Amino acid sequence: MDGKAQVNVRRQSWDRNIFANVVAGEYGDIAFSGTTVVDIGAHIGSFSILAATRGARRILAYEAWAENFELLVMNCRTLPAVECHHAAVWRSDVGDAVLDWRAAANPDNTGGGTVIDCASVAGEPIAGQKRCAVRAIPFDDIVDRVGDIDVLKIDAEGSEYPILYTSRKLDRVRTIVGEYHAVAGLAERMGLPGAPDWNVDRLREHLERHGFDVATRDNGCLGIFRAERRRPLR
Repeated sequence: MDGKAQVNVRRQSWDRNIFANVVAGEYGDIAFSGTTVVDIGAHIGSFSILAATRGARRILAYEAWAENFELLVMNCRTLPAVECHHAAVWRSDVGDAVLDWRAAANPDNTGGGTVIDCASVAGEPIAGQKRCAVRAIPFDDIVDRVGDIDVLKIDAEGSEYPILYTSRKLDRVRTIVGEYHAVAGLAERMGLPGAPDWNVDRLREHLERHGFDVATRDNGCLGIFRAERRRPLR
């Protein structure tokens, strides 16, 4: 247990900084009280902990890498609102699948692994040496399970595009916050019908067409985005 951060973190990693940035409010002010939250790319639990300690009613946290998932469970074990799931959330135009998760080339970047078959994410090379199979869950299946989602957080190293581009149930989501990533060297098999471009401009256009007002904050190869539904959920 790391006394200063009050969470379990790995030495020689970015864990502490990732946790500090999230709890310091990198996604902006969010009214969590009484909400249903879905945390995609939960890492070691930073956003889920923030939501739980600020009054969220129910939090479903999804993490693809087994090592991160173990820390997620440890860090959220005293928070009854948090449900931890070892799975990669994925596109909704296919059924359940098994994906190939690969780590970032920089071992300190414990949040940099991805299930996207590509050369790099946010300028960070993807290594082929450290990899594992992980169960994938279509995002719309999660919506079917939980109903309306008040806050959807996505930090999934490129998976934000297939998740959001293929969902048919974004009308059940009120607020989306997350990171967008530059994806380079995308494998042809990863292509999405009708969505050839994976970048923040196309992502913004897609979310605006689905009834969101979108704000972005650029930081080079990656950035923060926030989408707020213009009308109340049905």
